Amino acid sequence: MAIDYEKRRTAQLLAQEVRLYVDEQLRQRGRVRVSEIAAYLQRNASHLNASYKAATGESITSYVQRQKIELAKRLLEETRATLAEIWTELSYYDQSHFTRHFKKVVGVTPQQYRRKSRAMTEALQAN
Repeated sequence: MAIDYEKRRTAQLLAQEVRLYVDEQLRQRGRVRVSEIAAYLQRNASHLNASYKAATGESITSYVQRQKIELAKRLLEETRATLAEIWTELSYYDQSHFTRHFKKVVGVTPQQYRRKSRAMTEALQAN
């Protein structure tokens, strides 16, 4: 039992390190690869991904993609950055790829999301 607890605890700590590194890299560079994370943490990429998935239920790549969309949402809400500036900053191949992925995750296009966000902000400020 103690060994299982230690393995789970180690995997959870490793997952936390991964998330911190991913979040930092996305803020600084807009991108990060599993191989970069593995090198930073001095781990084998396959083992790291398997440990992360065991601890969190999702792959590192899924976490990175989810965080990129969250960052895109914040940029759409809080800045006047163009879609081209946003998808370029977040290292998407092109606007079409960014828009498809954003809509798949959020349910609306980035343009629709920005319009709804601004409308809600204006309505709150009017009250």
